[in-house]
Amino acid sequence: MQPGLLELVVAVAREEGVLALWAGVTSSLFLVANPMIQFAVYEQSKATATVAFSVVNAGDLTGATYFVLGGWAKLVATMCTYPLQVVQCRQRALATAGEVCVRVCVCERDCVCLMRASVRT
Repeated sequence: MQPGLLELVVAVAREEGVLALWAGVTSSLFLVANPMIQFAVYEQSKATATVAFSVVNAGDLTGATYFVLGGWAKLVATMCTYPLQVVQCRQRALATAGEVCVRVCVCERDCVCLMRASVRT
């Protein structure tokens, strides 16, 4: 039977210390920038589109315009933060033992990695 989440947390804390539960959190905090960048680009693009299309307020823009603005904002945010995602992915790939990957997953809430670790064991 596979150990549960609580048992894994306790095991990591015992074996590596409580601070190991937050290993890798710094790089994950940088990824918080993605939605912030997306929001800023979206709002700025919406203001620009309002002026460009000579509408009185942003509510007069079409649904298609909002769709394009949202896609544009997501593209810019992803392009800005993608290099960090690549580095995180490569760090996880270097983990050879399933337990190491599970520890990282618990800390960074990466369910895909957690599933991959449970399949390996």
